[in-house]
Amino acid sequence: MLLSDQETLPGECVYVITGIANTADLIEQLGDGETDVFLVRALKRAEGVAKHFDGKIVSRAANHLVVLAPTREAANQMIEEIQAKFSSLWVPQQATVRYFSRIDEHMGARRSSRVRARIRYDQETFLLDADAPLFTVGRLPGVTLCIDSERVSRRHARIELQGDKIIFEDTSTNGSFVQFEGKAESTRVHQRKQEIHRNAIISFGWPIEEPKAARISLEILKQGRH
Repeated sequence: MLLSDQETLPGECVYVITGIANTADLIEQLGDGETDVFLVRALKRAEGVAKHFDGKIVSRAANHLVVLAPTREAANQMIEEIQAKFSSLWVPQQATVRYFSRIDEHMGARRSSRVRARIRYDQETFLLDADAPLFTVGRLPGVTLCIDSERVSRRHARIELQGDKIIFEDTSTNGSFVQFEGKAESTRVHQRKQEIHRNAIISFGWPIEEPKAARISLEILKQGRH
Protein backbone atom coordinates (compact mmCIF):
# COMPACT_ATOMS: atom_id res chain seq x y z
CA MET A 1 0.00 0.00 0.00
CA LEU A 2 1.32 3.45 -0.90
CA LEU A 3 2.01 5.78 2.00
CA SER A 4 1.45 9.06 0.14
CA ASP A 5 0.80 10.51 -3.29
CA GLN A 6 4.51 11.16 -3.75
CA GLU A 7 6.24 8.18 -2.12
CA THR A 8 7.39 5.28 -4.29
CA LEU A 9 7.91 1.98 -2.51
CA PRO A 10 10.91 -0.26 -3.33
CA GLY A 11 10.15 -2.35 -6.42
CA GLU A 12 6.87 -0.55 -7.08
CA CYS A 13 5.79 0.19 -10.64
CA VAL A 14 3.71 3.32 -11.11
CA TYR A 15 1.36 3.28 -14.08
CA VAL A 16 -0.50 6.25 -15.52
CA ILE A 17 -3.53 5.69 -17.72
CA THR A 18 -4.67 8.67 -19.78
CA GLY A 19 -6.98 9.35 -22.67
CA ILE A 20 -10.42 10.40 -23.87
CA ALA A 21 -13.32 9.06 -21.81
CA ASN A 22 -16.30 9.58 -24.13
CA THR A 23 -15.15 8.20 -27.49
CA ALA A 24 -18.56 6.71 -28.34
CA ASP A 25 -20.21 10.11 -27.82
CA LEU A 26 -17.64 11.76 -30.06
CA ILE A 27 -18.26 9.28 -32.87
CA GLU A 28 -21.97 10.05 -32.60
CA GLN A 29 -21.35 13.81 -32.76
CA LEU A 30 -18.41 14.00 -35.17
CA GLY A 31 -18.43 10.77 -37.17
CA ASP A 32 -15.67 8.17 -37.33
CA GLY A 33 -13.16 10.14 -39.41
CA GLU A 34 -13.07 13.37 -37.40
CA THR A 35 -13.08 11.43 -34.12
CA ASP A 36 -10.06 9.35 -35.20
CA VAL A 37 -8.13 12.52 -36.16
CA PHE A 38 -8.99 14.14 -32.82
CA LEU A 39 -7.90 11.07 -30.84
CA VAL A 40 -4.57 10.82 -32.66
CA ARG A 41 -3.87 14.51 -31.94
CA ALA A 42 -4.81 14.16 -28.27
CA LEU A 43 -2.74 11.03 -27.63
CA LYS A 44 0.30 12.49 -29.38
CA ARG A 45 0.24 15.30 -26.85
CA ALA A 46 -0.02 12.82 -23.98
CA GLU A 47 2.79 10.69 -25.40
CA GLY A 48 5.04 13.73 -25.69
CA VAL A 49 4.50 14.59 -22.04
CA ALA A 50 5.09 10.99 -20.95
CA LYS A 51 8.43 10.85 -22.75
CA HIS A 52 9.44 14.23 -21.31
CA PHE A 53 9.11 12.76 -17.81
CA ASP A 54 10.93 9.54 -18.82
CA GLY A 55 7.73 7.54 -18.99
CA LYS A 56 7.58 4.36 -21.05
CA ILE A 57 4.51 3.68 -23.22
CA VAL A 58 3.62 0.07 -22.36
CA SER A 59 0.27 -0.10 -24.12
CA ARG A 60 -1.67 2.04 -26.54
CA ALA A 61 -5.22 1.87 -27.79
CA ALA A 62 -7.23 4.19 -30.01
CA ASN A 63 -8.48 6.30 -27.10
CA HIS A 64 -5.94 5.88 -24.28
CA LEU A 65 -2.33 5.20 -23.32
CA VAL A 66 -0.86 3.23 -20.43
CA VAL A 67 2.46 4.70 -19.29
CA LEU A 68 5.03 3.30 -16.87
CA ALA A 69 6.37 6.25 -14.86
CA PRO A 70 9.83 6.15 -13.23
CA THR A 71 8.50 7.38 -9.85
CA ARG A 72 5.29 8.38 -8.11
CA GLU A 73 6.41 12.03 -8.22
CA ALA A 74 7.04 11.85 -11.98
CA ALA A 75 3.61 10.26 -12.46
CA ASN A 76 1.88 13.13 -10.68
CA GLN A 77 3.84 15.70 -12.70
CA MET A 78 2.95 13.81 -15.85
CA ILE A 79 -0.77 13.82 -15.00
CA GLU A 80 -0.79 17.55 -14.30
CA GLU A 81 0.99 18.35 -17.56
CA ILE A 82 -1.14 15.98 -19.67
CA GLN A 83 -4.33 17.50 -18.30
CA ALA A 84 -3.02 20.96 -19.22
CA LYS A 85 -2.20 19.76 -22.74
CA PHE A 86 -5.62 18.15 -23.12
CA SER A 87 -7.45 21.26 -21.91
CA SER A 88 -5.64 23.37 -24.54
CA LEU A 89 -6.63 21.07 -27.43
CA TRP A 90 -8.78 22.53 -30.17
CA VAL A 91 -12.15 20.83 -29.83
CA PRO A 92 -14.69 20.75 -32.68
CA GLN A 93 -17.56 23.13 -31.91
CA GLN A 94 -20.26 20.46 -31.75
CA ALA A 95 -18.26 18.15 -29.47
CA THR A 96 -18.09 17.80 -25.70
CA VAL A 97 -14.87 16.06 -24.67
CA ARG A 98 -14.14 14.34 -21.35
CA TYR A 99 -10.50 13.59 -20.54
CA PHE A 100 -8.95 11.39 -17.89
CA SER A 101 -5.41 11.05 -16.59
CA ARG A 102 -4.72 9.17 -13.37
CA ILE A 103 -2.42 6.79 -11.56
CA ASP A 104 -3.76 3.27 -11.97
CA GLU A 105 -3.38 1.79 -8.50
CA HIS A 106 -4.59 -1.61 -9.67
CA MET A 107 -1.75 -1.93 -12.16
CA GLY A 108 0.91 -1.14 -9.57
CA ALA A 109 1.23 -4.77 -8.45
CA ARG A 110 1.67 -6.20 -11.91
CA ARG A 111 5.46 -6.15 -11.88
CA SER A 112 5.43 -8.93 -9.30
CA SER A 113 2.77 -10.96 -11.12
CA ARG A 114 3.67 -14.60 -11.61
CA VAL A 115 1.40 -14.83 -14.65
CA ARG A 116 2.27 -14.15 -18.27
CA ALA A 117 0.58 -15.28 -21.46
CA ARG A 118 1.52 -15.79 -25.09
CA ILE A 119 -1.13 -14.79 -27.62
CA ARG A 120 -0.97 -16.05 -31.20
CA TYR A 121 -2.92 -14.88 -34.25
CA ASP A 122 -1.95 -16.41 -37.61
CA GLN A 123 1.81 -15.77 -37.81
CA GLU A 124 1.85 -13.02 -35.17
CA THR A 125 2.84 -13.57 -31.53
CA PHE A 126 2.23 -11.20 -28.61
CA LEU A 127 3.33 -11.39 -24.97
CA LEU A 128 1.00 -10.30 -22.17
CA ASP A 129 3.10 -9.41 -19.12
CA ALA A 130 3.95 -6.62 -16.68
CA ASP A 131 5.53 -4.54 -19.45
CA ALA A 132 2.56 -5.04 -21.79
CA PRO A 133 -0.42 -5.73 -19.50
CA LEU A 134 -3.16 -4.78 -21.98
CA PHE A 135 -4.05 -6.43 -25.31
CA THR A 136 -6.86 -4.90 -27.38
CA VAL A 137 -8.72 -6.26 -30.42
CA GLY A 138 -10.87 -4.48 -32.99
CA ARG A 139 -11.02 -2.87 -36.41
CA LEU A 140 -9.36 0.40 -35.40
CA PRO A 141 -5.71 0.86 -36.40
CA GLY A 142 -4.77 1.86 -32.82
CA VAL A 143 -5.61 -1.50 -31.21
CA THR A 144 -3.00 -4.17 -30.48
CA LEU A 145 -4.54 -6.61 -32.96
CA CYS A 146 -6.43 -5.03 -35.86
CA ILE A 147 -8.83 -7.48 -37.56
CA ASP A 148 -10.65 -6.48 -40.74
CA SER A 149 -13.89 -8.45 -40.44
CA GLU A 150 -17.54 -7.48 -40.76
CA ARG A 151 -18.32 -9.25 -37.49
CA VAL A 152 -15.54 -7.55 -35.50
CA SER A 153 -16.40 -4.24 -33.80
CA ARG A 154 -14.17 -1.17 -33.88
CA ARG A 155 -13.26 -1.80 -30.25
CA HIS A 156 -14.21 -5.42 -29.88
CA ALA A 157 -12.44 -6.79 -26.80
CA ARG A 158 -9.53 -6.48 -24.40
CA ILE A 159 -7.39 -8.90 -22.44
CA GLU A 160 -5.84 -7.45 -19.31
CA LEU A 161 -3.36 -8.70 -16.75
CA GLN A 162 -4.76 -7.84 -13.31
CA GLY A 163 -2.42 -9.05 -10.59
CA ASP A 164 -2.24 -12.82 -11.05
CA LYS A 165 -5.42 -12.94 -13.12
CA ILE A 166 -6.01 -12.62 -16.85
CA ILE A 167 -9.33 -10.91 -17.55
CA PHE A 168 -11.03 -10.98 -20.95
CA GLU A 169 -13.66 -8.29 -21.59
CA ASP A 170 -15.96 -8.18 -24.60
CA THR A 171 -17.33 -4.74 -25.55
CA SER A 172 -18.62 -5.66 -29.00
CA THR A 173 -21.90 -5.88 -30.88
CA ASN A 174 -21.60 -9.53 -31.93
CA GLY A 175 -19.80 -11.00 -28.95
CA SER A 176 -16.83 -13.33 -28.56
CA PHE A 177 -16.42 -17.05 -27.88
CA VAL A 178 -14.01 -18.66 -25.41
CA GLN A 179 -13.08 -22.35 -25.47
CA PHE A 180 -10.85 -23.52 -22.65
CA GLU A 181 -8.29 -26.27 -23.15
CA GLY A 182 -9.85 -29.66 -22.46
CA LYS A 183 -13.40 -28.43 -23.06
CA ALA A 184 -15.43 -29.55 -26.08
CA GLU A 185 -17.71 -26.51 -26.12
CA SER A 186 -17.14 -22.77 -26.17
CA THR A 187 -18.84 -20.08 -24.08
CA ARG A 188 -20.24 -16.89 -25.58
CA VAL A 189 -18.99 -13.75 -23.85
CA HIS A 190 -20.97 -10.65 -24.78
CA GLN A 191 -20.41 -7.26 -23.16
CA ARG A 192 -19.11 -8.78 -19.95
CA LYS A 193 -15.87 -10.02 -18.37
CA GLN A 194 -14.50 -13.55 -18.19
CA GLU A 195 -11.44 -14.73 -16.30
CA ILE A 196 -9.05 -16.76 -18.45
CA HIS A 197 -7.76 -19.34 -15.97
CA ARG A 198 -6.25 -21.82 -18.42
CA ASN A 199 -5.12 -22.01 -22.05
CA ALA A 200 -7.90 -21.02 -24.41
CA ILE A 201 -9.00 -20.29 -27.96
CA ILE A 202 -10.94 -17.04 -28.38
CA SER A 203 -12.87 -16.03 -31.49
CA PHE A 204 -14.35 -12.63 -32.30
CA GLY A 205 -17.79 -12.12 -33.83
CA TRP A 206 -18.21 -15.69 -35.07
CA PRO A 207 -18.31 -18.98 -33.12
CA ILE A 208 -14.94 -20.73 -32.95
CA GLU A 209 -15.98 -23.55 -35.29
CA GLU A 210 -17.05 -21.09 -38.03
CA PRO A 211 -14.42 -21.13 -40.85
CA LYS A 212 -14.68 -17.33 -41.23
CA ALA A 213 -13.94 -16.73 -37.55
CA ALA A 214 -10.94 -14.61 -36.52
CA ARG A 215 -9.48 -16.43 -33.54
CA ILE A 216 -6.49 -16.24 -31.23
CA SER A 217 -4.85 -18.83 -28.99
CA LEU A 218 -3.84 -17.80 -25.48
CA GLU A 219 -1.22 -19.84 -23.67
CA ILE A 220 -0.57 -19.13 -19.99
CA LEU A 221 3.16 -19.28 -19.30
CA LYS A 222 4.85 -20.47 -16.15
CA GLN A 223 7.24 -18.11 -14.40
CA GLY A 224 10.60 -18.04 -16.17
CA ARG A 225 9.29 -19.54 -19.39
CA HIS A 226 9.48 -17.50 -22.63
